[in-house]
Parts: sequence; C-alpha cells; structure tokens
Amino acid sequence: MRFSAMRFSAMRSNMTSGAIRSGFIRSFSLSLLASILLASAALAQSPYSQGTSTYEAAVGFDYLHTTRVDTCCFGMKGFNGTFAYNATSNLSAVADLRSFSASNIASTGQNLRLTTFLAGPRVALRGGRFSPFAQALVGLGHGTSNFPLSNGSAWAASFGGGVDVPIKSIISWRVIEVGDLLTHIKNGGNNQQSSIQLSTGIVFGFGAAR
Repeated sequence: MRFSAMRFSAMRSNMTSGAIRSGFIRSFSLSLLASILLASAALAQSPYSQGTSTYEAAVGFDYLHTTRVDTCCFGMKGFNGTFAYNATSNLSAVADLRSFSASNIASTGQNLRLTTFLAGPRVALRGGRFSPFAQALVGLGHGTSNFPLSNGSAWAASFGGGVDVPIKSIISWRVIEVGDLLTHIKNGGNNQQSSIQLSTGIVFGFGAAR
C-alpha cells in the first residue's frame, strides 16, 4: 500500500508538472504570436530602414521563466542594458547586463535576485524595414537570496535572437528578444537552470554609420 501511495503521488506530481509546462508553452506561443503581430504592424507603419551606427546602446524589460528543484517553474521580472560595437553592418560584439528578481517564490518565503553579465558575437541582417539578429553570449551569473543555497556565482550562457524595428533614424524598437539562458547557481539539486528569457526595449545608435 505504501508503494502504491508513493507511486500515485509521483504520478500526480508528474501530471501537475506536465500541466504547468503545457500551460507555459501555450502562454509562450500566444506571447510570441502577439509580438509577431505587433512587429508586423510596426513594419507597415515605419518609414525608416535600419542603418548601421558604429555603436548601439539598448535598455529594456525582461521576463524570465525558470525552474526550481521541487516544483516546475516560476517567473522573474527584471531589466537589461546592452552595449554593442558594430564591427561591420552584420557582425557585432555585445556586452549584456541583466538583473531579474522574484519574491516569495511558490509561497516559500524565498526571495531571489539573479544578475548576469555576458558577452559575445551577434549577427544581424540590416538595411531593411526590420533587422533580425542572432547571438551567442557567455559570462557570469550571480544569485543572491535569503536561502543560502541560492547564493553564489557561476558561469552562464545565453543563446537566442530577436527583431529590431526602426522608429527614427537612430532609434529602434526591440520588438522581441528570446533567449535560452543557462546558469549553474547552487540550488540544492543539480545546480543547473535552463530558463526562457523574453524581453523588449529601445535601441539607440550613435557614432559614424558603417
């Protein structure tokens, strides 16, 4: 009987986790669809094409969907700042700083802040009414929490891309940026986190055109 109860409890936990994951996938798909529709509307109205300034600075807002050891997942909100040196019209070197936070996670009283500083190459297609890009960034992640296991620093990496739409000659709207953020902060389990990162923001170009 004890074995059957344990097995039923495990099955129920897996079903709950699966339902949560399915709900997130649906929410993520709807968010992505809404972003594509917004980008399409912006493209139809923007009279500008995106040139290439020597430098770019961007600020924006983030949502991070990440995981816990004992539950499926939770969300963190934050902000980002990036700086890019455009070596050519298509290739850039990027420095990326982000900070995410969450309070009372899963009603446990745990508060968590995650800060990442990453750098790496970005490839973009410019010159049209919009500019898609892809990037691979590596660096450091640092977690701080009122729970000791979530404190510390470790390597981190992010792989993803996004779409910029020019709204002025030197200002663009980063309609959406999506990334897979990998971190290795201590969590009392496997010390690995794979998170989905969504963000939007404004990009400012300055310096001589490439």
